[in-house]
Amino acid sequence: MFHPHVHCIEPKGGITNEGKWQFPKKGKDNCFYPADTMKALYKGYFMDHLKSMFQAKLLTIPKGYLEKHGGFKKWKICCIEKIG
Repeated sequence: MFHPHVHCIEPKGGITNEGKWQFPKKGKDNCFYPADTMKALYKGYFMDHLKSMFQAKLLTIPKGYLEKHGGFKKWKICCIEKIG
């Protein structure tokens, strides 16, 4: 079954100039960036690039797949729902 997806990991900290681990000083769950905001930004970035690749014919989609699932627009909506 055709099921493309991406897994992303957000670190809970980083290396200081002194080479020591530094946890974030504030924020929900000690993440550098709010997860909901990161999710929305990534979704927009991903979908913009997906559309560009589709228009440039750089995607290999099984023959008849989009027609079977209601065309690119409906397929795109399905992708957005699965991303979150």
